[in-house]
Amino acid sequence: MTLSEPEILRFLMKSRERIAAATWVVVQDGHVSEDIFQNVVIKAMTKEVSFEAEGPLLSWAMIAARREGIDWIRKHRREQIGIDEEILDLLVSDWGKRRNACAGGQTRSGAARLLGAVA
Repeated sequence: MTLSEPEILRFLMKSRERIAAATWVVVQDGHVSEDIFQNVVIKAMTKEVSFEAEGPLLSWAMIAARREGIDWIRKHRREQIGIDEEILDLLVSDWGKRRNACAGGQTRSGAARLLGAVA
């Protein structure tokens, strides 16, 4: 006898922490692992997949979560995270002002005070 949809959902929700933790090992992000867990539940409910017992369901869910985690890493590894050009220009300008103020005859302690007050 195959598991019904409510039984599948109940078991997956009971195994949530275990599946999300296994996914976290792959992606190292709690929010992403929760999103992946939710996607696995949706796949279990919408795919034409049947499970005879909880053991095969858990195995399938762990493998599906791991694969989705690996896909997420592949997709996001290519994304470059950087500073917006406008913010970078402001930082460079500010650093230049600080350097000029320090080089303009101030003592080391004056320069340290200037940098400490802003930081």
